[in-house]
Parts: sequence; C-alpha cells; structure tokens
Amino acid sequence: FTSMPAGQYDIEIFSPDGKAVYRSKHQLNNDKINLDLNHLSGGLYLLKVSGDAGTVSRKLIIEN
Repeated sequence: FTSMPAGQYDIEIFSPDGKAVYRSKHQLNNDKINLDLNHLSGGLYLLKVSGDAGTVSRKLIIEN
C-alpha cells in the first residue's frame, strides 16, 4: 500500500467466493499493521482496508 495517515482502519479479508474470513479494527500509528492469518488456507484472497482517508482493495496471496 501507499503510505496511509495515522488513524483507525477496518481490515477485511474475503475468500474467492466473497465470504468474509477475517475482520478487525486496527489503529495505525507507525505505517505497520501485523495480522495473524495462520488460520487461513493458502490461496488468493481480497484484502480491503477502510478508514477516514478512503478504501483500498488489493489481491492477497497466502502461501502455506
């Protein structure tokens, strides 16, 4: 992602069939958010990050 301003962000991850498999709120202070995604199987997902600055969606590949 490009640099995002500090603030609260909603993080959602969706499986290829559109089912939400992860949702959480995170406070961004130092340009990093660590997510524990060990429960997800390897594959292609959609990552959606929403906050006051807008919404960004990206493909996410998880390799196990």
